[in-house]
Amino acid sequence: MERESGDHTGTSKALLGLLIAPLAVLLALAANWIGGFGLSLDTDGMFPLLAVAGAAMLGIAPRILREKQILNLSSERVSLIALVVTALLAKGVQMVGDSNLIAALVFITMFGVQILDGKSKHEWATILTFSSVGFVLAMAAGGHYLANQVAEYTVYSNDAPSIYNRINAVREGAAFIFISMWTIMIILGLLVSVLARGVLTPASEEG
Repeated sequence: MERESGDHTGTSKALLGLLIAPLAVLLALAANWIGGFGLSLDTDGMFPLLAVAGAAMLGIAPRILREKQILNLSSERVSLIALVVTALLAKGVQMVGDSNLIAALVFITMFGVQILDGKSKHEWATILTFSSVGFVLAMAAGGHYLANQVAEYTVYSNDAPSIYNRINAVREGAAFIFISMWTIMIILGLLVSVLARGVLTPASEEG
């Protein structure tokens, strides 16, 4: 009876790991709401975030299936199956979202999380999840800044107009916003990985 109770508790904790990716998306949406980065909540705006979050959740699925004793395969076979599924998922994302970049991000996220989680490096898997979600948010923030900045001004000197081009300053500003938002999400991922250690995810022995 005690063993059954312990197995049920372990399964419940394993399933809690699925909350990491939705938490990353919620924090990204909160940052977008606070900063006004122009990330729309329609299908086009949410698809990249949900695709990356879904990839991260599928990345930890093999561990959950093993802990529930549904999947009894060697780590090599699991990695091979995960590679095939990841490639098919990335291709599907590319076809639906019409974006090679998001497809590549989905591939890296799912396969990377699966490898890290399979090697019991759960904290690093959490950081990778937040990094991928943060990359999408950073792209939206940088693109929003570029779309709302004026690159050329008309300056009048002695009633003679001249064009003042500040495209380089605009690009530097967009790059700064992109890097800043991506870094913030990575830091949040690091913080969540520490707080979730042993709660939402198993505690890694090696870190």
